[in-house]
Amino acid sequence: MPNKINLNLEQLAQGGVQELFDMNVKKILENIQDLNTEPTAKRKMTITFEFVPDENRSVIALGSQVKVSLAPTIGVAATVLTGRNIDGEIEANELQSGVPGQTYLDMETGELRSDIGEPLTEEAKPTIIDLQNPKKA
Repeated sequence: MPNKINLNLEQLAQGGVQELFDMNVKKILENIQDLNTEPTAKRKMTITFEFVPDENRSVIALGSQVKVSLAPTIGVAATVLTGRNIDGEIEANELQSGVPGQTYLDMETGELRSDIGEPLTEEAKPTIIDLQNPKKA
């Protein structure tokens, strides 16, 4: 028995519905591969068809819409040190060392840096005191 309803989704709207489907599947797959999203989060796609018949109920305007729900990007956090300088102006810098006032070793350059990532000047570098070998006066 032949099918009396001949609405093929691949051919509907000259292939436009299939094109929308393919385009949005690509968005979902790109979102899944994005390392800045939660890997196991659910992604959704909803295809909505709207049927609007005329007064005689013989002609139907068929609209379609595709909506996707993607996983949000994972947020990142930073610690910012803020205060006023000697002139009373506001200053803010990202804390690089993990603890305010602590110097750290930049693993890429091998330089000592301040807590906000600035290279230390010679006079600001710490001096090592050898307590086992005291100098005699």
